[in-house]
Amino acid sequence: KKNKKGHITYLLMYSFILYGFLIILSINLILVLLLVLFGFYRKLKSKAPKKTHGHNAPLTKFVIIFNLFGEFFHAVLKRPFVQISKKDLLKYYLHENVEVELLGDTASESHLGAEYLSKEINDPNNMITPIGKMAFKSFIDSVSINRKNVLNYALKNRDDFKEITKPLFIIGLPRTGSTLLLNLLSCDPKTRTLRNWEMFMSIPPPEKETYFTDKRIKTLEKVHEGVSFIQPDFYKEFFKIHYYNVTALEEEYMVMLPMFVLLAHQIFFDLEGEYNTWLMDQEKKQFLYNYLYLFLQTMQLNYEPESHWSLKAPIHSLYPERLLERFPDGNFIVTHRSLNNVVPSWIKLYYYSLSYYFNEQDVKSRSYPGDRFKKAGLHCLKEMTKRVMKAREKDIVNEEQFYDCYYPNFIENPINMVKSIYEHFGYDYTDEFEENMKNYLSNNKQHKYGRVDYSLEEFNLTEDDLSDIFQDYLSVHGDHI
Repeated sequence: KKNKKGHITYLLMYSFILYGFLIILSINLILVLLLVLFGFYRKLKSKAPKKTHGHNAPLTKFVIIFNLFGEFFHAVLKRPFVQISKKDLLKYYLHENVEVELLGDTASESHLGAEYLSKEINDPNNMITPIGKMAFKSFIDSVSINRKNVLNYALKNRDDFKEITKPLFIIGLPRTGSTLLLNLLSCDPKTRTLRNWEMFMSIPPPEKETYFTDKRIKTLEKVHEGVSFIQPDFYKEFFKIHYYNVTALEEEYMVMLPMFVLLAHQIFFDLEGEYNTWLMDQEKKQFLYNYLYLFLQTMQLNYEPESHWSLKAPIHSLYPERLLERFPDGNFIVTHRSLNNVVPSWIKLYYYSLSYYFNEQDVKSRSYPGDRFKKAGLHCLKEMTKRVMKAREKDIVNEEQFYDCYYPNFIENPINMVKSIYEHFGYDYTDEFEENMKNYLSNNKQHKYGRVDYSLEEFNLTEDDLSDIFQDYLSVHGDHI
């Protein structure tokens, strides 16, 4: 018994010593980790720019620490802290046969886009931070779930679908006054537009009577407040360059996002890589417009326009031939503005819309807004101008389906411009419509939420540079903008 008690005593003593050693070791490891993270923090802080090229909304401390931990994780284990696979991106897709049935033979192209995107987004050489990847994954999941709900609803209700007739599209270059133009067009009580909330929480389709009081509006407002956890002043700064609200009008581009045509995100990836090559390829993008057509049919089941749909998205200028094929009786307003304004404003929009995806320090160290941002912006804009001009020359296209809206004329008298557009396309222009536009203009002055300064010099560009790059476009439209 004495020996047994002695063994127990020694066992307890050694156990306490062992536990004490483990506790001391754990504390030391934590201290080492904290020192390493502090070293990362000081390293990043030492590179922080005194003046940002974008907005000044800081990231929260939690996000900064999370990103630092992600960098430490990658440095030690040589693998990304957050990874996104092709399977993750396609998690909410329906069976391929169903997708082909609803969206046509090119439906599988989105799978190819997911494959290329997953490779690029997991590449440690891109600028996306761990919190940026998590935000991206959460966003793609939410829009993909909505797409799945729309397709399932369409499967059950497509016998009730009606054709989309004479829709009015605003295409052309971005940053050309198209948002103001869409808001004025929406003043027509006979037209139908798309607002943010119905593009993110589409099912069941909205009803006209409860369109601005639908419970989903408040639900989505709470979801969007999540951005404040990452970047508290994001919307305050973003509104200066593009107003965004759950009930505001927005581009139908939002409907296309779950099919991986990510126009802004291209800045993170190799411009000549597989994803950007796929993104810029127009030939097999018919599935995008088949889905857009089906989406509009679904949305008008309970709220059909009396006259026509009014829509806008600059991304259509990358795929104009596919747009024209799916909407052959559509009408198209092509917006134009001086490239001295369009180019720097478009490049800066990249940063404003995705600022919480990367560290300002990363951007500074890569000479933002240097090659990657500038090249992406210029390449995209040049392709838009070329493709729209080429599409208008097609035999299947009637030039009467197009109307060129030049910014100087539009800003000088917006209501007269809208009236001319309606007369050109044969839509019914009413006194009520005009009065609604006057009220809108009175209550929504330009730069209502602040303004963003930009210039060609900021991007090391000159007017001569733009004249060389956009020579063909300027030879046709240069005198009007």
